[in-house]
Amino acid sequence: MADLGMGRDNIPWTFISDRQKGLVHAVNELFPNSEHRFCFRHMYQNFNQKFKGKEMKDMFWAAASAGNEREWKMAMIELEKTNKEAAEWLSKIPPALWSRSHFTGYSKCDILVNNLNESFNNYILETRELPIIGMLEWIRRRLMQRIQTKRSGMQKFQGEICPNIAEKIDKNQKLSRTFVATWDDGHKYEVDCGVRKCVVVDLREWTCTCGYFQLTGYPCAHACAAIGVCRLPIKNYVHACYTRAEYLKTYAYTITPVPSDIYWIIAEEESINPPAVRRMPGRPKKLRRRAQDEPKKGQVSTRKGLVAPEASAAEPIAESSTQPQSTSKGAPTAQNTTMTSKQARKPVHGMNMSGSNSADATTATATTATAPTITDVLRKLRPKRSKAIQP
Repeated sequence: MADLGMGRDNIPWTFISDRQKGLVHAVNELFPNSEHRFCFRHMYQNFNQKFKGKEMKDMFWAAASAGNEREWKMAMIELEKTNKEAAEWLSKIPPALWSRSHFTGYSKCDILVNNLNESFNNYILETRELPIIGMLEWIRRRLMQRIQTKRSGMQKFQGEICPNIAEKIDKNQKLSRTFVATWDDGHKYEVDCGVRKCVVVDLREWTCTCGYFQLTGYPCAHACAAIGVCRLPIKNYVHACYTRAEYLKTYAYTITPVPSDIYWIIAEEESINPPAVRRMPGRPKKLRRRAQDEPKKGQVSTRKGLVAPEASAAEPIAESSTQPQSTSKGAPTAQNTTMTSKQARKPVHGMNMSGSNSADATTATATTATAPTITDVLRKLRPKRSKAIQP
């Protein structure tokens, strides 16, 4: 913990965790100036156990994603009108731990979930059953490759702003086309963005009434409208952490390659024995427990909910016969040629293996061997076999 310190340029760290007991007090004690956030995904799982329904979910996310305290209070009032117990349950948790309206702008990040941690856990999923040294060597080699890939990819990029942030700014610029910004002959702009909704943008302080400009570090849609009026480069209002130069500084360091264990230096100290492992009864679990609204194995998450992937329907097989059908009396018809090869080979009571009957059986056998019939397809699909007629 002492090595973490205050972070780069004495900027406090931002921790995102679940609602594990004791974490809030531990972070406040070890990092008193740092920011602590709860993963909103884990919070919603606890909330959903008591208060279910899509309406409650939408109100829950509206309160968390509010960019300023005024919108947060309005969202909490709407939640209280719908379900007072749900509003009381949410009010017991300090909003600085879960609502964007109370986040500080130090980290320049507005994420509410710890998907970064979940992505890394999924990244190393296949190595969890390896021994500790093998697992660490796998992670080291993969990270060494990832750092090199990220660095070389950004070196080929010619823009000044990182691609993902540039794409978000482009979306905000398109959204700002419907806004009207009025300049006060100073550094502030009044942006009219709809019916009974108007915000103030300060380009000197990089702030907006909505709260997202100062929280994320790049212009929101209202700020894009104000910047468009004064005809200034929008890159001048993007935080330095989103630039190509800072990205290359992040991946400037490399992980040194390590030879195999036969070339390692043998330490003279006493070797460390592995800890005692107590095996619990039953088969060990490899997969984590999924929530009720998460897709299970074989399911796909869509806007309509969790659905199972549709099985591909079998294509219809057209029956074909290579033998020409004769209209003469006594010739085999199409129904006679659909018998299976086993039935054609076995003698049937009342039938001779010589003469015309033998020729009919030979014709049926040749027909079924050259092209599959409907009967053959049904026999493959059905596990039970039809009994042959005994002589």
